[in-house]
Amino acid sequence: MSPEAFWDLHGSSLYALACAVIGDEKAASRVVATAMVDLYSSAGWEARVSRGITLRSAAACVYDGCRASLAGSSTKRTMATPPLMVLLGELEGCQRAALALCVFGGHTYQQAAARLDLPSDVAADLLTSGLRDLWAATLRTGTTG
Repeated sequence: MSPEAFWDLHGSSLYALACAVIGDEKAASRVVATAMVDLYSSAGWEARVSRGITLRSAAACVYDGCRASLAGSSTKRTMATPPLMVLLGELEGCQRAALALCVFGGHTYQQAAARLDLPSDVAADLLTSGLRDLWAATLRTGTTG
């Protein structure tokens, strides 16, 4: 699969993951672009494709880029749309990261736990409470998308 075909298939999910974690569209675009360049150039795209590059492995690279982008940063969440992303941005950081990895990044809760360096039961609790809090916020605000 070419990088273009991979991007066409998974680009929106990777961008949504970065936006959910960072909350800034420009920073998210930079992180995703950097991750795609790193994936394309590091071990050679053909070698990655032959091993079966997946959404999950690309999402892990994007998430790591988000963490690096946020490290020591005072970046404020600037996204105003879509409304559901704004509500997602109001969740606690670990809740937001767990949800983003699972919903947009194709991770299971166990894989998200490993990426977040948390016990599986803690990641499951974060997902449960994050979904509950997100649902309550959508009911409170009348947000649908």
